[in-house]
Amino acid sequence: MLYIEQPAGVGFSYCDGVENCTFDDHTSGEDNLTAILAWFEKFPEFKSNELYISGESYAGIYVPYLSYFIDQHNTQYASDDTVFKPNLKGFMVGNGVTNWDYDTTNAYVDMAFWHSLYEQELYDEFKAQKCDFNGPYFTRTTDSCMDLLNEFEGLVADVNVYDIFGVCYGTFPYP
Repeated sequence: MLYIEQPAGVGFSYCDGVENCTFDDHTSGEDNLTAILAWFEKFPEFKSNELYISGESYAGIYVPYLSYFIDQHNTQYASDDTVFKPNLKGFMVGNGVTNWDYDTTNAYVDMAFWHSLYEQELYDEFKAQKCDFNGPYFTRTTDSCMDLLNEFEGLVADVNVYDIFGVCYGTFPYP
């Protein structure tokens, strides 16, 4: 069995010019397929293994796209025995972002309030200002809501969002 885990973050890319610098989830899926196929060429001893793809966070977008492109590749070359087809058996996504409207900052702001990580007054101010943190890059967010979000982030900076009742380990010493 072979497991490939998609990274949670996006890397940095090189472009020859502006016309070649358009990247999105679709093109990332295509690029990831190219990388997977190249990896199998470099390590052919793994070609007969079952393939499972996994990831977390934004890999909730990347993993399904990559799986889709592997499936499309395998379907396109189904009758061509000279072309390698990865033996994709499944994929897994943990704590995945799948929808900008439900899985990002708004969800954290609400979850943190309902777990008593910050005070009622700040929560009420978010609601009074109708703060909308949905969508990539806060494109629908006002400056005053960003100020509130900065205040919120200062309050929860030491909270491990994946284990809010646990210790958030970092670079600073603990008692």
